[in-house]
Amino acid sequence: MATAYPARMLMRWRMVPTGDALHEDHMRAQALIVRYAAERGAVREQQVDGRWYLAVTDLDAWRRAVGELLAELMRIKAEGDHVKARELVEKHGAKLVPAWRDQVVARLKEAGVPPRHAFLSPRIRPLKDSEGRIVDATILDSLGLLDTVLLDAGKKPAP
Repeated sequence: MATAYPARMLMRWRMVPTGDALHEDHMRAQALIVRYAAERGAVREQQVDGRWYLAVTDLDAWRRAVGELLAELMRIKAEGDHVKARELVEKHGAKLVPAWRDQVVARLKEAGVPPRHAFLSPRIRPLKDSEGRIVDATILDSLGLLDTVLLDAGKKPAP
């Protein structure tokens, strides 16, 4: 959901334990989107009880800003405008605010949120009626992480 996007960006910053530069492409992309939208009034910094938050203040403004950014990125791609691409990333996507990151790290640690987690997709089996139409589904036993990776690689998981 768009309203949680800025918070997810802040949470990812814990993967950058020192400094103020973002080097990982996904983090840069997330920061680019959030800061571009903030520049257009769709995201606001706010402090509550000494804690920093980023909030989407206007969902329509958020959608417009993300649409404008997408249009500009498509123009940059179509025209090969490397100068404008570099400007956008350097202005909106290359830096983080260390004080925000440090506060987020402390808050997540206090809440017991682990620094890394893996998501395992459930295996779902369709249930069909007598005519072969899918009428429901059931979740099969979940595979472990290693078996999921093997299955995704086209290999047979351990029995």
